[in-house]
Amino acid sequence: MVAIAKAKTEAEGLSDHMWFETGNIQNVNLKDTFDAVICMFAVIGYQTSNEDLFSTLQTVRTHLKPKGLFICDFWYGPAVLKQRPTERIKSLHEEEDRILRIARPEIDTQKNIVSVSYHLLRLRGMQLVEETQELHQMRYLFKPEMEFFLSKSGMKLLHFCPFMKSDEIINDETWNVTAIVQAE
Repeated sequence: MVAIAKAKTEAEGLSDHMWFETGNIQNVNLKDTFDAVICMFAVIGYQTSNEDLFSTLQTVRTHLKPKGLFICDFWYGPAVLKQRPTERIKSLHEEEDRILRIARPEIDTQKNIVSVSYHLLRLRGMQLVEETQELHQMRYLFKPEMEFFLSKSGMKLLHFCPFMKSDEIINDETWNVTAIVQAE
């Protein structure tokens, strides 16, 4: 993905204005601070232990200027527990192939983690062309828990809303939430 982004940046003549880094979100050091840090697509939820979550938030704080903003999203605990994750099958068509993605979740309420086993199949007609499996462990979080970790990391929660809907209010039906946070 980084190689594709670099190529697009160069093609658009933007390489003097952008750069790309890779690293572990728990401890990367870009040796700079920014007005904003954005962490989208439930990346925070992949920090399944308290230590990993805290390290990640400390890394974010290290890269924020005073009063800088941090925007992230994650699975919201009350909705996960009320609705419970269910098995889902998604089918996509790509030219003559059909791709099936089967997601089988298993919830661990003692650790606030949903383990989602993905099974991906590429079919051409009735023939199996390619197959792969992945396991994604996602932590669901609660507002007081996030406020605590943010506070310990030198940040405070400014706004909490449904994903990409800043004018709406969360409830126990809101699976994915956005947090807008400010560095202290």
